[in-house]
Amino acid sequence: GATIVDSLSTLWVMGLKEEFDDAREWCKEHLADKFEKAGSVSFFETTIRVLGGLVSAYDLTGDKLFLDLAKDIADRLLPAFNTKSGLPLAIINLASGSGARSR
Repeated sequence: GATIVDSLSTLWVMGLKEEFDDAREWCKEHLADKFEKAGSVSFFETTIRVLGGLVSAYDLTGDKLFLDLAKDIADRLLPAFNTKSGLPLAIINLASGSGARSR
């Protein structure tokens, strides 16, 4: 799913409306469920590809769906910062909020 989200802004900028609409529909129907079932993911990759992709799509389109999904994933990533140093953990479980320094 990260590749679909990561490609949203490119699809929009390139004018690939049909492909963008298909990706948007996939996000609407499946992305929040993926967050709940994802298990442990890379904090960095999820931040740049998923959160970044959603924020970019929202900025380009103004579509509130992308903003709502970005808020959801950001809230799920936030527990990674619950460390003594304030630096995020490398791995975060999107469903539970638990994390680890590395795999």
